[in-house]
Amino acid sequence: MKYESQRIAYWFFATCMLLFGLQIVYGFIMAFAHAGMDGLHDVIPFHTARATHTNLLVMWNLCGFMGAAYYIVPEEAEREL
Repeated sequence: MKYESQRIAYWFFATCMLLFGLQIVYGFIMAFAHAGMDGLHDVIPFHTARATHTNLLVMWNLCGFMGAAYYIVPEEAEREL
């Protein structure tokens, strides 16, 4: 990385990947529940999994855009933030 302030972008991208993985897990939970194999219904009801799945989509997109901004802005400005 050319600028020290670009290191912040790494944490945003790592968080983004973690949230994306959680979204996939909640998607599988909902898919199994929809198919009738709902063993986790007492722990995670379907409506809670659906809301969490949608919120995770918003959060990992925002984290990705923030990480991209922290990476691209110093490159374009040619100086530290």
